[in-house]
Amino acid sequence: MLYHRIVDAEGYVNLRRVRYSVPYQLIGRAAEVRELKNRVDVYQGPRLVASHKRVSEPSDKRITDPAHRPPRGRGRSRAAPPPEEVDLLKVRPTLASYLTRLKNHASGRGTLALRRLLKMARDYPEAPFLAAVIRAEQYGLFDLDRLERMVLKQIATDYFVLPVEEKGDEEKGDE
Repeated sequence: MLYHRIVDAEGYVNLRRVRYSVPYQLIGRAAEVRELKNRVDVYQGPRLVASHKRVSEPSDKRITDPAHRPPRGRGRSRAAPPPEEVDLLKVRPTLASYLTRLKNHASGRGTLALRRLLKMARDYPEAPFLAAVIRAEQYGLFDLDRLERMVLKQIATDYFVLPVEEKGDEEKGDE
């Protein structure tokens, strides 16, 4: 039999109340599960990514291949700064003090706020962005929506110039 499954958050595909492991890199992706007489094969596209001995009775079991789990102790340590912070400091080294205060103000490790700030740093011109950040730090402002509005207000006339009609032109059209 052929089934289409999404790899769950723990790195398993579910088939007849039995969970079979797949490589952790495939979490959240679509997989094709082929149920054979004595084994279960899992494919991603044309590539075989896992093969397990089939469990014939539904038993709410987990069948795990240790090779499908991430190596222990090789991940990024919690003490290391998030990659977004490292990227931000590469792009704008003057942001160090603001980043520290932003992380303290944000919930958790502040990863989402750092991602958003990194996107703004990449999208907007350097001078208006840095000016807005300096001003925000001065006032203890860590609302990134408001920071973005401050940047947009500074660059509005540089990039969004609309022609201004003179009153004389409108009056001539009425005649």
